Amino acid sequence: MELFVAASDALEPADAISEVIAALNAQRSDVPLKLVTAFVSHDYLNAGVGRAFREAWPGVCVVGASATGEFTSTALGYQPDSLAVMGFGGEGLDVVAGCGKGVGVNPASAVADLVRPLEGRRPAFGLLFGASLSVDMTTVLEALADSFDGPPVPIAGGTSADRGDFVATYELFGEDELQDSVVAAWFMGDASVGIGVESGWIPGGRVRTVTRATGNIVYELDGQPALTVFEDAVGIDIENNLGAFPFAMRTGPADHDYVLRAIMGMDRETGAITFAGRVPVDAELRLAEVFTGEILDGSKRSLNQALANFSGKEPKGVVVFSCAARKWVLGTRSAAEIDILTETLEASGHGGLPVAGFFCFGEIAPTRPTEPSSFHNETCVSVVIGQ
Repeated sequence: MELFVAASDALEPADAISEVIAALNAQRSDVPLKLVTAFVSHDYLNAGVGRAFREAWPGVCVVGASATGEFTSTALGYQPDSLAVMGFGGEGLDVVAGCGKGVGVNPASAVADLVRPLEGRRPAFGLLFGASLSVDMTTVLEALADSFDGPPVPIAGGTSADRGDFVATYELFGEDELQDSVVAAWFMGDASVGIGVESGWIPGGRVRTVTRATGNIVYELDGQPALTVFEDAVGIDIENNLGAFPFAMRTGPADHDYVLRAIMGMDRETGAITFAGRVPVDAELRLAEVFTGEILDGSKRSLNQALANFSGKEPKGVVVFSCAARKWVLGTRSAAEIDILTETLEASGHGGLPVAGFFCFGEIAPTRPTEPSSFHNETCVSVVIGQ
């Protein structure tokens, strides 16, 4: 297995596509490409990204998502609008791509379609990309967990994003740019993975109990309008700071047993808060806070976790899924995340490994290596891939 990374921020989409194809060809020499993951700014949608890749490398699997910022270990580093790709190749690499459409309407059917190309085989791990605005990703992950016998299959990924308008996001599969879908690259055979997930946000304040909710919309906390409770707790203007103040939702008895839920919107008429993931009635929530330095510490811990959890002999590269809220809070320091990731690789003796990632609207990863994957917000998910 060999991994290659390329990126372009060329003004014309056709030029960007040509540049990344040329860059991957220059790196791979005669190594056959089996898979390309693409993280695509909205500027490069409807430009035939997938079609161009399949023309350049007939038979290659293409999966990916629209992004609200992309980053790579190339000289471009972080860019707010670019085309970033990771190529996977090698004679021994076995990858199966799957796609499930209409996931917001019928998640069970979409998941069945997603795993159907496996034909009953069990993958070593999967990279998953899903719709963000129409989907309860927790339901999708529960259905995926039920699709495989035995221990949980490691699954990591992210949901598609736009520039923060929360209007239209896209998933890439082959030559298609889809909406309301889930797509996956399933790695088979002796492919190995290590996954890490960290945030930097720390739960604090009093525990609040969800007393009325539907899906990802919470109407009441402790019997009061959820928005009133939230604004009283934060104490500042929150209209333009939603991403900075997620809630930690308890998932177990220990202090570290929680997932973060980012706030995507509010309704002043009903007092409701819309979260980026499911928040059930009786869930216990605590407001979480962060400083910029702690966000970057979380990125470092995420990658170190992934390296420690890597089950193979030789890591070949890293794919990263980072929450859009991290970018918004970092602001002008958004480029620091890829910088800290490459510095962490250097410090661990893995300098030079290719890295590609994007800022997404939700992250997918197991909280611990032996657990099924969960849906996260405000986190950095690092995925070390190799053999």
